[in-house]
Amino acid sequence: MATIAITGATGYVGGVLAAGFERNGDNLLFLIRERDRAPLSQGIAMPWRLGQEATFDKIPDMVIHAAWQMNATDRENRETNVRGSLTFLDSCFRQGVPRIVFVSTMSAYDGTPSAYGISKRMVEVAVLSRGGTVVRPGLVWGEKAGGVFGAIQRLASRFPVVAIPSASHPSLFMCHAGDLSKLFVFLAHCSPSAMRGKTYIAAHRQPMFLTDVVKAMVTLQGRKCLLLRVPWQFPWMLLKTGEHLGLRLPLRSESLLNIVHGPASCDTSSLETTGIVFRGFGQ
Repeated sequence: MATIAITGATGYVGGVLAAGFERNGDNLLFLIRERDRAPLSQGIAMPWRLGQEATFDKIPDMVIHAAWQMNATDRENRETNVRGSLTFLDSCFRQGVPRIVFVSTMSAYDGTPSAYGISKRMVEVAVLSRGGTVVRPGLVWGEKAGGVFGAIQRLASRFPVVAIPSASHPSLFMCHAGDLSKLFVFLAHCSPSAMRGKTYIAAHRQPMFLTDVVKAMVTLQGRKCLLLRVPWQFPWMLLKTGEHLGLRLPLRSESLLNIVHGPASCDTSSLETTGIVFRGFGQ
């Protein structure tokens, strides 16, 4: 039984990880904002905000940093997300936490046009240089859809016609929530030296076009839907305009950019030592 401290556990991915550790019988410490509720009744909640150092009464076996301010301005992204994450993570390194894992994104590749991916990559570099571990989940999907996948699923289920932003190459690497949980449980119980300085690509090795993902969604729902491919710039501009107007939108412009300009390939060889194989979408 391990003790796991998680930031961002009230988000979709953080909640998926917390549920996996609970099923495994591990102890959970949730670092959350005072106004938030702990996602599970079994864990212990500790008031914390992004940018604040960690103060542990007892050093946990693993710290998972999944917290991120999603609707940040460029300045907030640098100050809150990048510097705030490093302030927290550096305090964990100083206290001697044996396993420190940063939850990144498939968009954090060199040359990404995404501000989200660039800022995540900056934190990745710092974490790896300090002997920490990085996990890059793909598009997380499962029975309880949330995050970007949930937003796409809701759009596909509501309308008989769906506009699909065109992409030059298949760039969606799918990550089943159950497989992601298994990977983190493995990391929490493996030798700390075996995971230090490593990046794990948490996704099925074969990328998909968004069109194929939506087709599969509709088929699983037993529905028929007309899919129209449109230049990605058009829906991106609409989303960007809506964000400037302060509208509640089903998808962020940055998320759309990540979908159409994701990596063309990924190296999943780091998973070989874990024995975990990420299933393809719908499997």
